[in-house]
Amino acid sequence: MIIKNPEEWKFSRGDFATRQFMTEEYGTALQSGIAPSPISSHVVLYEVPERVDSLSVKSGWGDDDSFYYIGAHGRVDSKSPQHPEVDPFGNPSNKVILTAWQMGRPLHLMQGERMFRASQRRYRYVESLVLDDVLEERSSEGWPIPIFRLTPVDKITHTPGVLPCPSNSGQVKIIPVERHELICSHSGISSLATLRPEAQLEKLLCLFLVRQGHPVSRLQIRHTKDCSPLFTDVWVGSANLLIEAKASASRDDIRQAIGQLADYTRFLSKANHAILLPNRPEKDLVKLAHSRQAALIWPNEAQSWESSAMWLSTLGFRFQGA
Repeated sequence: MIIKNPEEWKFSRGDFATRQFMTEEYGTALQSGIAPSPISSHVVLYEVPERVDSLSVKSGWGDDDSFYYIGAHGRVDSKSPQHPEVDPFGNPSNKVILTAWQMGRPLHLMQGERMFRASQRRYRYVESLVLDDVLEERSSEGWPIPIFRLTPVDKITHTPGVLPCPSNSGQVKIIPVERHELICSHSGISSLATLRPEAQLEKLLCLFLVRQGHPVSRLQIRHTKDCSPLFTDVWVGSANLLIEAKASASRDDIRQAIGQLADYTRFLSKANHAILLPNRPEKDLVKLAHSRQAALIWPNEAQSWESSAMWLSTLGFRFQGA
């Protein structure tokens, strides 16, 4: 039996869906353009190609490779002229976008087809996005309108400093994961054939996390003067999560991963731990990892991902208990 997991984002670039389907899967509103899911962390942004001639910035992709999304306006109530103009940034819908990063809520853009009947319109999944900046313009009627400049998550995976460094000691540095190493613009994945087994597994996991709206990076740890630094496998800053990848689910590999995580996390502030494996290990090894506060992650036959810890479901992993 497949357990429905609304935290798992089910779409790849180019997939189509109706708003009714999105409502059934994620509980999002049928009408609102900014539609936060009440049953998961995901926020769906619906965009229909339309012209707003009074704005200098148009909805859609800009020359800077950012997507410009027009938010809810701060319309003045014409029937109550004594009321002051509404601040657009106080609008609950706009607040969802403004606070998404701090709240750990991925923003997913769905772009609609041009159709006469809106009820029949399908939406194409475009990107998982992160707020980069906010602009404000005025409509021809004088209403303030926020315009959100959004950046693709896979583009910021290579930007150090987007997330705060997990340590104040100066010994830890966020290391870029270059976009071309992670994403192929056409298929969404580059060739894995030449990579080591654990590197293949790591890259597939990173692609999944990026699709869920979580930028990935690595950490460089300078532990001892005049010694070579340590480099971690995967750092998910939005979840304060350090992941160590292994090529097998054997006892030796899991014990080694536990030791490496213990070494790395001495230099981090309250980091969560997880071990990435090619398959689910036996129960005794699950207990071993949990005794060291390390969760386990592995792929399943349905090309999705599972974990041994309930809290990882917030990243889209299906919880599989004992």
